[in-house]
Amino acid sequence: MSNQDAEYLAFLEKSSKDYSKPSGGIGALKGRTYASDADEEFQPVSVEYEGDGLPSEEEFAQVLSPPRHSEIKAMDAGYWDVHNDYQDVRDAVVAAAGGDVSLVRVYRVSGRGARAEYYVLGLAKGKKVLEGVKVLAVES
Repeated sequence: MSNQDAEYLAFLEKSSKDYSKPSGGIGALKGRTYASDADEEFQPVSVEYEGDGLPSEEEFAQVLSPPRHSEIKAMDAGYWDVHNDYQDVRDAVVAAAGGDVSLVRVYRVSGRGARAEYYVLGLAKGKKVLEGVKVLAVES
């Protein structure tokens, strides 16, 4: 096969690739669920954020604007996933944060009753966004 043929074959393979399927990162978490009384799927989330570091609980409340009765608690991803059940989720968010685990944090936003939302977010500095996933949990 000539060099031109190889280049053309590479072009054809690239142009016929199915980009609708997740190729890794946060998109690869489609269908992944969080074990709680609700067993909800993780949903991708991207939030504009101008800060240089991860937001505090108060700053995250300003960015998110949750209902007044909500309480926000920030925690280390390792504390949230103490049994390493969600290592793939943590790895995907670390990748979104440019591979820097220090730029990843979990925020628990309490809801009504036993409901809470967990935001597993990484700071993508170049994009000025917090990227990651969120999931609804019902904790009994």
